Amino acid sequence: MSRVRWVRFVAAAFAATTVLGACSSGSDSSESSDESARTKNSVLGLTEPAAVVLYTAYNSSTVPTFYTASLASGGTISSTDLFTDTSGAQTAVTGMSFDSATRTIYWITQEGSTAHVRSRQLDSGVTNTLYSLASTIPGSLGFDPVNSRLYWNGTQSATGKTWIGDLSSSPATNPVAYEYRVFSTAEDRIYGFAGINLFATVMSPHSRFQLTSGVGADSYAVIADETNSQVYYTTGYNTTTQIKKVDMSGSGTVTDYVTPSSAATQLAMKSNGSLVWANGVVAARTPPTGNSTINIVDPDDTLTSLVFTPSPAAKITTMWIIEVPQTDVDPTVSGDGVIGSDYVCNDASWASDLTAQKLSRAPEPGRNYSWYLNGSLISGETGDTYTSTAPGNLKCAVEATNLAGSTIAESPEVTVIDPAATTTTSSPASSSGGATDATPATSGGSSTSAGSIPATQVTYPTIKVKWKYMASTKTLQGTFRKVTGARTYSMSISGATKKTVKCSVKKSTVTCMYKLKKGSNSIVVNAKNSAKVIVGQKVASKTVR
Repeated sequence: MSRVRWVRFVAAAFAATTVLGACSSGSDSSESSDESARTKNSVLGLTEPAAVVLYTAYNSSTVPTFYTASLASGGTISSTDLFTDTSGAQTAVTGMSFDSATRTIYWITQEGSTAHVRSRQLDSGVTNTLYSLASTIPGSLGFDPVNSRLYWNGTQSATGKTWIGDLSSSPATNPVAYEYRVFSTAEDRIYGFAGINLFATVMSPHSRFQLTSGVGADSYAVIADETNSQVYYTTGYNTTTQIKKVDMSGSGTVTDYVTPSSAATQLAMKSNGSLVWANGVVAARTPPTGNSTINIVDPDDTLTSLVFTPSPAAKITTMWIIEVPQTDVDPTVSGDGVIGSDYVCNDASWASDLTAQKLSRAPEPGRNYSWYLNGSLISGETGDTYTSTAPGNLKCAVEATNLAGSTIAESPEVTVIDPAATTTTSSPASSSGGATDATPATSGGSSTSAGSIPATQVTYPTIKVKWKYMASTKTLQGTFRKVTGARTYSMSISGATKKTVKCSVKKSTVTCMYKLKKGSNSIVVNAKNSAKVIVGQKVASKTVR
């Protein structure tokens, strides 16, 4: 069974993450909770992914500062000063987004009567001004990593506007006359207010529909939970703040979710469904007298929350959550099953950022590899390819990193044999009188039981599959382009789930989908020609908690 380990957190002081009520295993989430879909793995002794908060603070001067701090067990948190934006005489950063794959921050700020959209790749130390818009009061800003687009809103001539621009400072368009608040990559939508109503706008094809009305003139923050199809928003900045939620489709009634202890101006959500809110500064409003706290709400008990107090004290103006990388599908080892051959460690499929939740978790480019034979580390083997020199059970581990830390994902074991030796061997039980086992492997190269000896494994051209695991339904989806010469496509699942399904074809895209059961699942996608001969294959595995 494969395993995922979260290691090398940002600060050595937090070696494990405290869990709210019960724990989550990140991308392996699958059990029900408050709404539908969060795994609670406290019985298994697992912890949720380590996380940091990225935020900007108004510090009573003309320059805003960017900070990070780890989110562990609450109380006072030590914040790291990343940099200060000294590009101009700003009032405050009013919108921010983070691309974890490139370690790039995007933000919008006001300088006099002009709004500026800027970016900074953290390793470069250079701030770039992408856009300048005169006579504009800026608001939220978001980044679409799929299409490399920026969305931001502002008030121009007393009317809310939403702009869209790319990353090369091409002319921005002005397509909609209301305020953007958050962008959903998964749904290709933006959410925002028009007067006292909350709307969703589908980007392609362009259409707009109302989620709810009468949200109030003091509504400010919005996020969308892409796993459970819920939209959360705040009301009553100058009165009694309430965090409410409504179905993403616009159907259903509005529900009061949390009553914050102070005016909530920032919302985000972790991958386990924990809502994160902070009190702080709102554009064009008088800064609060008190300093900000960051609050994480238990999704199973909304009356219970962890409270974090940043040090140094801060009045927060924007907030973003970053979690260590999480896997959708485990890495795998491919090879022909005999010693002396090359084996390839195929990278895991990593979960993407959830922009509508203001959550980043995608890994940065580059991986660290390690290899194990019969459970022992093979010294000096750190590449993605390994030439075997001895028989046994072989596996690899892949380490991926982002600003929050590192994750090590391990592959299932494959059996390597010496063709010159006997074709049978004793199982682990035989040393104490157990029987032998000589079960052959399947032609796809899937693992055999411990102690068994496979026949020479057959390999096929690898299909490049993009995996997506939907925790709310425990459904694994694989998409890829049609394979030359193939007529039919299927996905076979063994282990905890036993099923072979036919994949659907739409134009040039093939989609394979099925609901997985809890446990270790081995997946084989086959592309076959008219004679039902395999012309392409992808072997993968997924452990559902």
